[in-house]
Amino acid sequence: MDYENKARGLFHKDGANCSQAVAAAFADKIGLTEEKAMEVTPPPRSIEGKCGAVLASEMILEKLSIDKKDEFEERFKKINKYIECKPLVAHKKEVGKTCHDIVADAAGILAEMIGD
Repeated sequence: MDYENKARGLFHKDGANCSQAVAAAFADKIGLTEEKAMEVTPPPRSIEGKCGAVLASEMILEKLSIDKKDEFEERFKKINKYIECKPLVAHKKEVGKTCHDIVADAAGILAEMIGD
């Protein structure tokens, strides 16, 4: 499945934020409907100011009992320089990215890490 484009398409659809878009894209992997996945995601910036796409990805790794949070963060930083929302938003403007791109980046890394 193309999780990157699925997450990109779900972002802002029906008001979905970055965290909800990633969670809904991977709902089948964690045994939930897209709607339920959106309900259980952590709000963006709710933990240490992290981007919601990062938080949702880490939540999915945890639900799948994959202990690779640090690896995910390092891979995300390689692409986007930051994992925290505020500097990430400022940096994306410098490099011509959108939040849709960042959501897709998180989904792509997560898909690789879970072997899909």
